[in-house]
Amino acid sequence: MSQVPKEIKDFVATFRTQSDLSAKKYYLGRLSSGLIVVGAASKGGKVDGVILDKVYATDTSEKDVTLQIGGIARVKAGGNISAGDTLIADTNGTVVVPTGAGQFVVGIALEDGVSGDIISVRLILAPTATA
Repeated sequence: MSQVPKEIKDFVATFRTQSDLSAKKYYLGRLSSGLIVVGAASKGGKVDGVILDKVYATDTSEKDVTLQIGGIARVKAGGNISAGDTLIADTNGTVVVPTGAGQFVVGIALEDGVSGDIISVRLILAPTATA
């Protein structure tokens, strides 16, 4: 049995959204025009944290949404991942292994997973790039 903690919410922050995030808990979110949306603008692009709330909002009804921005987070996998892999974001808001140089690193996988799994990730969310 693994001794790695599944989740440690060191840092969280509240943002606003006009998106339907009701099915996006544990997905990655980013700021776009001051509001949280799901996924990176492009594969390997910058994200701002992990969505922790199931929120339903529309373009006419802004709501608060909490993002985890530090610690160990539960995150939705978008492909095959091994513990220790460096992870990036895809445009769907899931974590995947890097496919090239210069991609924004989301974190390090703390456990294995396949597409659709919720895995533990040590968040980095810093302007580091893959080699």
